[in-house]
Amino acid sequence: MAEAKLSHLRQDFDRRILLSMKLVSDVETLPIHRRQIEAVAEAAFLRMFMSWEGFLEESFLRYLIGAKAPCGYCPRRLVSVTKIETARSLVCANRTVGYVRWNVAAEVRNRAKTYFIDGEPYWGALASTTSEINEMNIVRNRITHDSHIAQERFGELITDAYGYRIKGMTPGRFLLSPMKGLSKSMRNLNRYATILQGASARIIN
Repeated sequence: MAEAKLSHLRQDFDRRILLSMKLVSDVETLPIHRRQIEAVAEAAFLRMFMSWEGFLEESFLRYLIGAKAPCGYCPRRLVSVTKIETARSLVCANRTVGYVRWNVAAEVRNRAKTYFIDGEPYWGALASTTSEINEMNIVRNRITHDSHIAQERFGELITDAYGYRIKGMTPGRFLLSPMKGLSKSMRNLNRYATILQGASARIIN
């Protein structure tokens, strides 16, 4: 049963990613203003990133109670609990802020070190994607917050990505644009989706 639940988590996450991407591609065929398409891209990205946070939390808790991945893999635990609500309470009790954050890759990796030998499978799966997930957090915060720091961080991301700040650049426009130096067919939204799907495949395979 635990194995089936882990398999379901991976399938559900992939489905949510595909639905988010399809939403954008469908809207792009409509005769609407570009700003409206950008707004839809932002909503699709938020849905995708929230699904990622949920995937991390739920897979983490299931591994913590001894669930196995479909391939038979089961991380070596440093604590032993048998019920998912007990695992949830345990992880929440050790939070460093007022809530458990699953959107920050470094925090997830360190949390994994607390509960699993070598922090696996999260330590390795997130090692090569930390900078990209940090980018996603900056985009996420710019969409959800209009604070000065959110604007500045997003401006810095644009400067790093393109070499200079682009007037009128919105999160939606950025998501629908390719990263400098990469294939013009690989937009940032697609790039982020591919990165998250790859990381999820390393966590549950």
